[in-house]
Amino acid sequence: MNETVDFRAARLRKRRLESQDVWQGALVRLPTWIVGEERNPPYRPWAPIWSSRAEGIIHVGEAKKPEESSPEDVLAALFDFAGRREIDFRPGRIEVADPDLASRLRETLGATDPEIRLAESVDDVKAITALMMEDIVGPAATSSALAAPGVDLALVRSFADAAAGFYRAAPWNHLINEDLVRVENPVDEELGWFSVLGADGQEHGLEFFRSQEDFEALNLAEDPTSAIFDGLWSMDFGPIFEMPIPDADLWSDHGLPVASDSAYPWLARYDPAAGKISRADGEHLAFVEALLRALALTTEDELDSGRWTKTVLTGAGPRDVTLSLPYLLEERSPPESPGDEFAFFDRRLMERSLRDIGRLIQGMDFESVDDMNAFVNERLAGAEVPHPQDPSPHERAQESFYRALDVRGRLRIKLARDALRLSRDCADAWVLLAEHMPDLARRTELYREAMEAGARAHPLERGPDSEHGIWGDIEARPYMRARLGYSRCLVEAGRRGEAIEHWLEMLRLNPGDNQGIRWLAAPALIEAGRLDEAARIVRQFEGDLGCTTAYCGSLLTYARHGDGAEARVALDRALKANPHVPKYLSGKARLPENTPPHFRPGSEDEAMIVAGGLLAPWRTVPGALDWLGERLRDRKRQRKHKRRSGTTAKVRKKRR
Repeated sequence: MNETVDFRAARLRKRRLESQDVWQGALVRLPTWIVGEERNPPYRPWAPIWSSRAEGIIHVGEAKKPEESSPEDVLAALFDFAGRREIDFRPGRIEVADPDLASRLRETLGATDPEIRLAESVDDVKAITALMMEDIVGPAATSSALAAPGVDLALVRSFADAAAGFYRAAPWNHLINEDLVRVENPVDEELGWFSVLGADGQEHGLEFFRSQEDFEALNLAEDPTSAIFDGLWSMDFGPIFEMPIPDADLWSDHGLPVASDSAYPWLARYDPAAGKISRADGEHLAFVEALLRALALTTEDELDSGRWTKTVLTGAGPRDVTLSLPYLLEERSPPESPGDEFAFFDRRLMERSLRDIGRLIQGMDFESVDDMNAFVNERLAGAEVPHPQDPSPHERAQESFYRALDVRGRLRIKLARDALRLSRDCADAWVLLAEHMPDLARRTELYREAMEAGARAHPLERGPDSEHGIWGDIEARPYMRARLGYSRCLVEAGRRGEAIEHWLEMLRLNPGDNQGIRWLAAPALIEAGRLDEAARIVRQFEGDLGCTTAYCGSLLTYARHGDGAEARVALDRALKANPHVPKYLSGKARLPENTPPHFRPGSEDEAMIVAGGLLAPWRTVPGALDWLGERLRDRKRQRKHKRRSGTTAKVRKKRR
């Protein structure tokens, strides 16, 4: 024991005695999280807490990281507590629940004055911690899963195991948020309908509804957040610091199963109007566990059937779960919510008519294009383009794909899978499956399958068929779409160099670049230091209506020649195409988290989209952003001077 501690202990023993007072102390895990420290996982800090029962005085010592805290902190906090101005006495008894701390206190203060007692529980400190928790997170989030009727640790552990299995199975890879699932034998009507969340990469879990009408009303609402119904059950996954503190302690202290650091489950019933959160009792918890286990075991063939039954073992015993997809069974789409991504017309549907027209004129000789158009117009005369009378399996597969474009939800996936059952060479069906696959590895594999299918169905001569490239051949487009999707997956996986090679080959195959490959390739080549190749693309598309090529051209000119007349002219050309881009490149305006879904050339929306792809190359070229800023300041000074000159000239004219 060092001298300072002995001195403070002696001072405490000299205080007057309040024999009826009891001080309780403990090292407590505080009801808050420290999140965002670089390279460190979130953690709950620990702090010593002391209380005087008679006086109602509380003292909280210094909070520390878990690995840095120790019982010695409680001892030091005791002396800090005793040194406060409002404390001029010593208690009759000190209570702690830690045997090591009790031994240190007896060693330092003696065993009898004040009395050092080892208690089973320091209830005063627990009450203080509970009040702190309620103050920090609110009273609605302070109850533990174990507090609900009929729930014990074994049942929670079984639920946690089911939730981890559900998360690893990732059913959101096969069902979108708008796929309503019906439970044919629910424990009550509030859990009779649900949707699986996660296909959009946002929230993961289950959202429950009382009826199909409630689900459709929510989807049709202009603002879904304002249409949330009171008292809905929900099971969400998230990081541990988003759980209620008691549940976080439950998972940590008992080592309950969890699929990942972002997959801690929380099941609750929300009542925003009353500010109340209800926890699941034993019956509800076991029921949701059964749903999770059934969904984790469900195959894609079962989903495509529209109705299936699973027998699963829960913490409350075995249970049969029968689920169905009403929209798939009715062969119709879920209601389209405002702004839905599938609400826009899919241009691939136009190719259906083009294919049929191609079959109609196949083998015919026309003296001119006008003659061919006249024949087609006369033959059709406002009627639908006739489909093949005896379609091949591949043609039937393509028809199933086109039907899929007209619907949404799991029905769309089912029709794409039906197409592949007819013909594995239906590249468009592979692409459609890939477009709806959130998992990157599986999405990459689907696009690879699509590329191979496209090449098998329509072998490509690895060079453009005409000056406009192979895009003019309808049969070649699925391959090109697949290759673009595959290259985007490579970028997402950090394999940009491989993606660049795909883009260069696609530009060679289709010099007309109907897919906008140039807007991906040119910035990526600049960032990779391949300036000559980037310059060739910029020259090839010099008259591009979009501003990406213009800003790449100005950057390339500066990189090669520095700040000269040529670079300034190129920058003027870019600014004319879209004057809003520089503020996003310079950081004066912040790029939005979600870029606009569409834009008009020259607009602010276009600038947001374009700047996101140009930031890296502009930062790559030394001095480029400084040069851009200086040129913009020059332009501003010139405009200001011009306005002043114009004003002076008007004044002189008026005086004359």
